[in-house]
Amino acid sequence: MEVQAVQAAVDGVQAARESVQAADNVVKRAQSDLDKWKEKNVDWTGEEKALVSRIRALEKATEALEKATEALKNAREYHLKLKEKEKEANVRAESQSPKKRPMASDDEILVMVTKRRRSISLPLVQTAGSAFLFSDRNESFRILADALQERYSCWQAEKQDRNLHPIPFLADGPGSGKSRFLQELPVSFKSYVTNSIVCSHDFKVLLSNALFINITFGNGSAYTNDEVAIGIQKSLCLRILYQFNRKLYPSFGVFYTSFKDSDWNLAVTLASISPSEFGCIVLGIDEVNQVHDIDKEQFKQLFRIVGGLSCSFSLFFVPILAGTVIGPMQSVVTKSTHPPLHIPLPLLSFKSCVAIIARDEHYATAAQENKYLRQLISDVGGHCRSLELLYQALISNTYNPNLKSFWDDVATNVRTNIISRYGIGNIPDFGKAIAYAFLSILVDDNQPVSGLNSGSFVSLEEIGVIKLVPRNGRKIVRIPFMFVWSYLQTNHYDSFAKFWNEILLSKVLQWQEWEDFNINYIAFRLSLFSCLGYKSIQLSKFLSGATHNFSNDPVITIPNIENIEVSRRSERYPETSKNPPVSSGNCVLNADGSSFDGFVYLDEEFLWLNELTGLQSNMKTQFLLALQMKLSYSNGGQEISNESIAAEYKKVRLCMDTYLPNISFALLVLGRCKRKFDSKIRENCAVVSKAEQKEFYGEAYYQRLNFVFGFEEV
Repeated sequence: MEVQAVQAAVDGVQAARESVQAADNVVKRAQSDLDKWKEKNVDWTGEEKALVSRIRALEKATEALEKATEALKNAREYHLKLKEKEKEANVRAESQSPKKRPMASDDEILVMVTKRRRSISLPLVQTAGSAFLFSDRNESFRILADALQERYSCWQAEKQDRNLHPIPFLADGPGSGKSRFLQELPVSFKSYVTNSIVCSHDFKVLLSNALFINITFGNGSAYTNDEVAIGIQKSLCLRILYQFNRKLYPSFGVFYTSFKDSDWNLAVTLASISPSEFGCIVLGIDEVNQVHDIDKEQFKQLFRIVGGLSCSFSLFFVPILAGTVIGPMQSVVTKSTHPPLHIPLPLLSFKSCVAIIARDEHYATAAQENKYLRQLISDVGGHCRSLELLYQALISNTYNPNLKSFWDDVATNVRTNIISRYGIGNIPDFGKAIAYAFLSILVDDNQPVSGLNSGSFVSLEEIGVIKLVPRNGRKIVRIPFMFVWSYLQTNHYDSFAKFWNEILLSKVLQWQEWEDFNINYIAFRLSLFSCLGYKSIQLSKFLSGATHNFSNDPVITIPNIENIEVSRRSERYPETSKNPPVSSGNCVLNADGSSFDGFVYLDEEFLWLNELTGLQSNMKTQFLLALQMKLSYSNGGQEISNESIAAEYKKVRLCMDTYLPNISFALLVLGRCKRKFDSKIRENCAVVSKAEQKEFYGEAYYQRLNFVFGFEEV
C-alpha cells in the first residue's frame, strides 16, 4: 500500500502542474484580449454598439481570469497536499523496512519464556477440531514417555551413542491428528507423565520444567525453494526465534527476510532461549513433508541435525517430527542409525467420537440417542478430520433432528467435503484397498496394491484414505465407511463399485432381515475376491474369520463379477424345486421351511488322474455352500454349541443325501448368538457366532450390522 501511495503522489503532482499551466494560459489570453481592446478603443465616443460588445468581451475575459485564478489556487493546494502525502508515504515505507527492526533481546526472551512456561508457540491447529476433547492418545503417550525416560537415563550417564537416542516421529496421513498431538504436548502429555505410576520422580520433574516449542514448515511459515540455499539448520533456527519475535514482525516472511543472511546454529539458538531453570526442551517440528517435497537432501539433513543434537546437547533435547511422507520418514530415521520411534495415532473409538460431539450442548442428547447421528458418527470411523467435517456439517445446516432429510443433507455435506479434500474419485487402486479392508487380509507397507506397477499401501496411507494397523507382524487395512461411501458415489460406472453400491447402500433392501443381510454379504464377499483378481481360493480362506473344520479343504472357483447376483426362491430347494441356479455365483435366499436358509453354487476344482495315460487334468464339479442364519434358536436359546452345530449339519446332510446325493457341500452357520463351542466343531462346517463377527464381516461392515439390527456398538 505504501508504494501505491507514493506513486499516487507522483501522479498527482504531475496533474497539478498541468492544471497550473492551463490556468496560466487562460489568464494570459484573457489579459491579452483586454489589453488589445483598450489600445484600439482609447476614444470610443459615438461607438455605443462597439462599446457594448467590448464590455461583454471584457466581462467574459474577467470571468475566465477569475476561474483560472481559482483553478490555479486549487491546483497548488492539491499539489502541496500530494507532496505531503508523498513525504508521509516515504516515512511509513522507511519505518516498516524489516532491516530497521531489531530482534528481541535475551532479557525480553527470558521474560516471554518465564511468563509462558507451557509453550511459547502459535497454535498449529485453529479449526473447529482444535476445541475437540483430546481423546484416545494414552497409548501414544505411553510409547513416547517410555522411550524418553530410558533416553533420559542414558543422557544423564553422558552416553552419546546414537543407538541409545531414538528419534520420535509422527508419520501418518492428513487429518489423522498429528498437529493436534504436537499442540497437546505442553498440556496433555505433561499431565500424562505427572500422573503416571511408572515414570520416575526425576523424569516427572524434568518434564514439568520443560520448555515446549512447536514450529511448522507449513501454514504461515511454509518452506520455500529460496530456503534451500541457506540450509535447513538456518531454517529451523529462524522458525524457533520467530516464536519470540512475533510482536516485532508482522509475518514470518518479513522476519525471514531480515535475518536469513545471519549465521545461525541450532545448539546456540536453543541455548540462547533456554534459561537455566529449564532442564529440557521439547521441539515439535510439523509438516516436514514440505521440506521433503522441495529438497530431499535437506529433509535428510533435518533428521541428522536434530538426531545428533539429541545425543550431545547440554540440555535434554527432545525433537518430535511430524509429516505425511510415511515411507521417507521411516527410511531416513532407519538410515540415520538412530532407533526409529514411530508414535502411532490410532483412529478414535466410537465412544470417544460420541463424547466429542456430545460436548456441544446442542447435540448432547442426539449423540446419545438419535440413531441417524450415531450412524453417521460410526460411518466416520474415528477419522479425526472427518469427525470435524461432520461437526461442521451439523452446525452449518438448520438443525432439525426429527427430519431424516436433515441427516441426509449432513451426510451429503460430509461426503462432498471428503471427495473434495482427498480426491477419492481419482485415487488409483482405492477400490482394491477397500476389498482388502473388508476381507481383513493382512498386507505389508510397501506391498503393491494392484500389481508390480501400482502404488503401495503406505502410499495410500500417506494420502490419508486408509489406515494401516499392525497385526501379527503385518498390517490390516482400515477404511472409514464414509470413505467407502464417497468412493461408490464417484465411481458408479465401475462394475465393482456399481455392484457394491447395490449391496452396501441400497435404499430398497433396508437390511430389515438377518437373512437378507447375510445372503447379500456372501455375494459381496465373492465380489471382493473377484476384485482382487482371485480365480480360485480354498474354502477356509474364503470364509476367513469363521471357525471351521474342513479336513478336505476344497478349492472353489471365484466367479466373475458379472455372474455374481442375489435372488430369492419362492419354492423350497431342493425339496420341492430341484432346478438349480443357472450359474455359479448366484446367492439364493431359500423359501421358508427349507432345510437350509440360503445357498450358493460354486465350482470345486480338483486334479483328475487318467489311469490309462498317467496324466493329471484340472477338473471342476458342482459344490454347494449351504447357509443357516440364526439370530436365535426357536427354543429361545441364545448360544451356539457343538450340539446345535451338529444338529444343523445332520438336517442338511439328510436333505443332501435325499435330493442331491452327488453334490459336494459344506455348511456355514451365521448367528448372532454367543459362542459355546470349542474348535473341534462338526467336520465340514464353518461357524460365525457373536465372537467371530468382527473378523468375518470386517470392521466397517460390522459397525453397520450393529446399527441395522440394534446391537451394541464397539
